[in-house]
Amino acid sequence: MKHSFLKSAFSLLAAAALLTACGNSATQSTADTSSDASSAPTESSSAENVQPDIGSELTIGVKSFTAHAGDKAVPVSVEIWNNPGYAATGIQLFYDPMLKPVITDETSEATTFPFAKCDLGDATEGFLKSCLVGEKDHIIAFGGMSTENSTKDGVMFTVYFDIPDDVPAGHEFSFVCVMDSLNTMNQERLSPKMLDGKLTIE
Repeated sequence: MKHSFLKSAFSLLAAAALLTACGNSATQSTADTSSDASSAPTESSSAENVQPDIGSELTIGVKSFTAHAGDKAVPVSVEIWNNPGYAATGIQLFYDPMLKPVITDETSEATTFPFAKCDLGDATEGFLKSCLVGEKDHIIAFGGMSTENSTKDGVMFTVYFDIPDDVPAGHEFSFVCVMDSLNTMNQERLSPKMLDGKLTIE
């Protein structure tokens, strides 16, 4: 299931790249799955990221942060540090089954998986993207590609989760990042250190 899931994400990106090459203005509606922020408002401002100890190694992952039981559309960002430059990536973000990812109403003939509400960050500015939810295996598959290397550090993408109302204070939810691919424009494959994060309920 996971193989076909990731294949769907990259099939959408390939189709979007083809449309871009042909000058089709519909590309963004196919690959860019950002939705209006007003459609999924964040009710909590308590989620404050904690800066991890990164060092000088290429690193991708999620900072640990806090939120409250019942918070809606809590942002979870996957970030990159010490970025040497990349133009294509595929990342799997595994989330706790108790959390509910915020999805959009977007559909595509290329996949039956739902689209996650997903915003690009500074480190993927101008990228085409696909961001699908594998609800059975609790995965969000992000794929992104660009026509030039991004060398910026910072947020690659942000997805959103609703927290159950009955979670006790002190409970921790884990977010595990798995790198599928990270390549430069010259097809050089990069091997980042992956940083897992946790959400602690206050």
